[in-house]
Amino acid sequence: MGYCRYTRGPTSAIGLRRQWLTGLIREKHLAFPGTYGYRRIRAELTMAGGVISSSRLISVLMTRVGIYGLAGLNTRQTTARGAIFGSTDSFVGGFGRVIVVGRLRG
Repeated sequence: MGYCRYTRGPTSAIGLRRQWLTGLIREKHLAFPGTYGYRRIRAELTMAGGVISSSRLISVLMTRVGIYGLAGLNTRQTTARGAIFGSTDSFVGGFGRVIVVGRLRG
């Protein structure tokens, strides 16, 4: 009896808020052509709209509806390697990108 009430009953306040937040997330995602991830979407909602929510909730809602931000370049501390070894070698960074480390002037 509890399950039938759950499935056929009205949407809870939390469910309504999540639907509302999902709509806001879709608007922000479309306003900035798919570039923002959950952290920036949350910041936009908080700063511009005054909506208080956790970054985890935004991440979960975005994942449920299939919204993802663009993956950024996996930046590494390349200057430390160049400073220590002073080499002009290149190595493969994140996502198969080649990062060239230049020799320090001195």
